[in-house]
Amino acid sequence: MLDEHLGYVADRKRLEQFKAAIARTLKPGDRVADLGCGSGVLGLLCLQAGASHVVAIDSTAMIEVARQTMARAGLADRCTFVHARSHRATLAEPVDVVICDHVGYFGFDYGVVHTMQDARARFLAPGGRMIPGRIRLKIAAVESDAARAKVDRWRAEGVPGEYHWLQRHAANLKHAVTLPRDALLGPPSDLGEIDLRADQPDFFRWTAKLRVERDGVLHGLAGWFECDLADGVAMTNSPLSDDRIDRPQAFLPIEEPVAVRAGDTI
Repeated sequence: MLDEHLGYVADRKRLEQFKAAIARTLKPGDRVADLGCGSGVLGLLCLQAGASHVVAIDSTAMIEVARQTMARAGLADRCTFVHARSHRATLAEPVDVVICDHVGYFGFDYGVVHTMQDARARFLAPGGRMIPGRIRLKIAAVESDAARAKVDRWRAEGVPGEYHWLQRHAANLKHAVTLPRDALLGPPSDLGEIDLRADQPDFFRWTAKLRVERDGVLHGLAGWFECDLADGVAMTNSPLSDDRIDRPQAFLPIEEPVAVRAGDTI
């Protein structure tokens, strides 16, 4: 768990973008709710930017890391720590800003949509602000032996044959991958957009067409996000961006690879 959160704290690009978003969103004296706070780094940035108080909410043991970090920084008196899932938490009074980075690999796959929707309804004061505000989803066709290997591990040498059947289930799971540009078989397509400031359905359905620009083998689809943190401030994990944060993309495999040719449409 510490290794995972070290990655978040050490991601310089991510912190720079959240700092910029906080500077554009936060007003001096604002009260902030940091949802799924983990180590508390986003709440720390808010306090450094002039927030009067941060309510740090997390259901894991990382809430103690956040508590001790704030105490060591001399900020404990400006923090309240709630050891619970945000959906089950209650606040003594509304907050002016809600902040959360449960954006996952594919934008909506780590629960940020319903977490923010619940917080908007129960925690946010009238006229309150949210970071992030909008997520755009991108999808592309992928040829990647490394990504495909994540699916085929259940049939690898050394795995007892009685467990090979699980390869089919692995082909229907999301896998975290870090793809180079040349893994894409063609340009990405827009899949969908989620406005976190508006009510959302319980189930999403989107369609997209993908154009193949080179001959190759289709191993699956890659999904990633472009996330608006504030006006003029966005973060992405796109393999095509030189400004991306240090976060993998989502690989959505197909059960069996398929040969494709330039000009094909998926």
